[in-house]
Amino acid sequence: MSNTDDFADELRRQQIEHLTTDCTDKPWHYNRGIQTTDYICSWGMDFCEGNIVKYITRWKYKDGLEDLKKARWYIDKLIADIEKSQSKAFEKSQSKASEKSQSKAFDQSTYISQNDYIL
Repeated sequence: MSNTDDFADELRRQQIEHLTTDCTDKPWHYNRGIQTTDYICSWGMDFCEGNIVKYITRWKYKDGLEDLKKARWYIDKLIADIEKSQSKAFEKSQSKASEKSQSKAFDQSTYISQNDYIL
């Protein structure tokens, strides 16, 4: 028997088991030792991260390629959100550096002009 046959047999067994279990509390496609929601919560993942784990975990047992595409969508969204956040943080740090530089230039010109009056 090949790995493919073993996998198909296991999938059939799980699908039969699915018919006799509570699909809301313990869906058959997540019942592999630890509930996916428990894993997600234990790592304190946000919505996008949790969905990535969910779809990657179940793709072989539920919706196949469609789940992988959903996981990819959430990965792309997470990357875009992180890049946007990093860009905003960089712009904010550049703005603060610019303000600090302008403030120093103002302080020096004020000091020079006060000394000009003393002479």
